[in-house]
Formats: sequence, C-alpha cells, structure tokens
Amino acid sequence: MHSRSKDMNTEQVKDLFKSLVERPHESEWIEFKQNFHSPDEIGQALSALANSACLHNEPSGYLVFGVEDGTHRITGTSFLPKKKKAKGNEDLEPWLINRLNPRIDFQIYECDIETDQHVVLFVIPAAKDRPVEFQHKSYIRIGSYTKNLQDYPDKQARIWRKRYSDWSAEIGTKASISDLSPLAIKKARELYAAKHAYLNEEIVTWNDITFLNKAKLCISGKVTCTALLLLGKPESEHLLLEFK
Repeated sequence: MHSRSKDMNTEQVKDLFKSLVERPHESEWIEFKQNFHSPDEIGQALSALANSACLHNEPSGYLVFGVEDGTHRITGTSFLPKKKKAKGNEDLEPWLINRLNPRIDFQIYECDIETDQHVVLFVIPAAKDRPVEFQHKSYIRIGSYTKNLQDYPDKQARIWRKRYSDWSAEIGTKASISDLSPLAIKKARELYAAKHAYLNEEIVTWNDITFLNKAKLCISGKVTCTALLLLGKPESEHLLLEFK
C-alpha cells in the first residue's frame, strides 16, 4: 500500500493518516483505536500487525489511535506515547522494543488533525524472516481481532516459508556465471525447453546469460542463491555461505 521513509514530516503523516481513515473498513494490517488501554495490548498489536502485513505482502502495518473503529470517525485521543510510562515506570517505547523479538524498527508519529483531534500513528515494518513475537508469543490479526499465531499453524508456516523463498532469490556479490556448471546449465535448458515447447525456436538463440535470466535463475546476469544451489560447480559451494 504505502512505502514511506521512516522520517515523515507532519504533512506526510497527515496524508498517510487520511488515506488509512478513508479506507472502507479495518484490515488485518490496519487497526484503529480510540484510546490507550494497556502497554501489553499495544505490544500484542505490534506483533499481530507486523505478521499480518507480511502475509498480505504489505511493507508496513498500522496502529492508529484517535479513530472510532467501524465508523472511522476521527475522535482524537488523549494518548501521548512519548510521555506514557509502561510497567516499572519505564518509558513506553523502549519497553515495547525490548519485548519484541526480533526488535523491529517501528515508528511513532503524532499530529493534530484539528485543534481538539490529536492522533497517533504507529508504522510497523512487516515481519521479514520469522514471526514477530511480543513477550515470547506471536500474534496475528484475524479479521478485526488479535489472536495467538500458534493457533493458526498454516499462517505461521507461510511466514516462515517467506524467509526461505526470499533467501533463495537473493543475489550474490561474489558469485558469477563462471561458478555455474556448463553441464548443469545444459540440463536446465533441456528441462526448460520441454516445459516451454512453444518457445523452442527462440530458446536456441539465447546465450547462457539470457537463458538464466529468462528462467529467473539470474537477475540481470547476477547469480541468485537458487542458481548456485541448482547449477553451481562443486568447488563453488563455499559461495553459498554469503546467503546465510
């Protein structure tokens, strides 16, 4: 949906807030609240929204204070996160950060929409290579509810699978086409041609780099982890360490 730098000015915050409020309903990666209830509730929401944003291929999840759920009426909030204390009289933001694993770099923005309508916006980066936990538990949004992720093993598995699919598509900086086996490339060509028979006349005109790009084993001629795994020479195995 949105891809913003982590440092937004007031007008950018207002634009983002407006676009979220104008959505027809709350989603699994956007949550609206009128006011603050407890530090634990925010921590669980951060986990849930990060994990849900990952599943929906969104760069961020959003926790918005000062908006009535359902109607999306802007009510304003008395919640001041920069001044709020959590348990043990610790400032709220570091208290939350220290209880998230991994420690995601969420951002908190505050602005006044009108004179008496103070709103707060948490921008939460999507989980990347594992579910985000709060106090050793992972959460997920199901509809408009925050649930324990372990009760939804299919969703949990999808987040973990994203870790490995992203890893396999990474580009190596040390590997090159010369690290791939010519015999393995020849076999890959044969398999590709068998699967794409309608391209046979075109495939024979491709050089190795063009073929590998077309087969998505390379990206702009750069070797991916997948290419090394499937086509790498035995002596190139050490190059896989770059991707771990």
